[in-house]
Amino acid sequence: MKRLIFLIAFWLVTLPAFAADFAPVWKYTILPHEGGYSNNRHDPGNWTGGKEGKGRMLGTKYGIAASVYGESLLKQGLIIKHLTPDQARRIYERDYWKRFHLDKLASQGIARELCDELVNMGGGGGESLLRWVWLETEWATRQKIPVPPKFTPATIQWINEWTRTRERRIAFYNSVKMKRIKFYSELVRKRPVMRQFFYSWVDRSLD
Repeated sequence: MKRLIFLIAFWLVTLPAFAADFAPVWKYTILPHEGGYSNNRHDPGNWTGGKEGKGRMLGTKYGIAASVYGESLLKQGLIIKHLTPDQARRIYERDYWKRFHLDKLASQGIARELCDELVNMGGGGGESLLRWVWLETEWATRQKIPVPPKFTPATIQWINEWTRTRERRIAFYNSVKMKRIKFYSELVRKRPVMRQFFYSWVDRSLD
């Protein structure tokens, strides 16, 4: 099944599109990886204060963590434990897909890959990854990229223009995938305690 999904994603990245669609990214990528409800009291993400024993222990569901969303959801009358898939989907679409302008990408495959790494790494990690992709692209082409490695409308427009050809779409897509693995390797090197998550991260990046 994973190989089939990978082949479909690879096929999609080679095709031009008018605008990427969030629905399959949520259904086939984010939701399967983020999982259901977790109430491990030792997980700091399950506490509204971001530390074990700090604030309220509301847990995490579909990757929606109490440390990030617990208090704001409570103000809306929502409890993480009772979130529906559709409610979680709307949060991801708002805070990742649209916030980082991925809805303006032309390639479905590239949009899928960038969205998943932003969900997994956060905005800071995503921009670190883009910097590595930029450096590799500039080295390979001997050309200076005219936009910063940040998720701005100008950068998204440049990606669309740069990846118009099938060859460049594949190269850009593969570069993002490989830089994800590099990011995880660097993180584990700096924080050895994170080694326990390394193989699942790599598996996710290659899925």
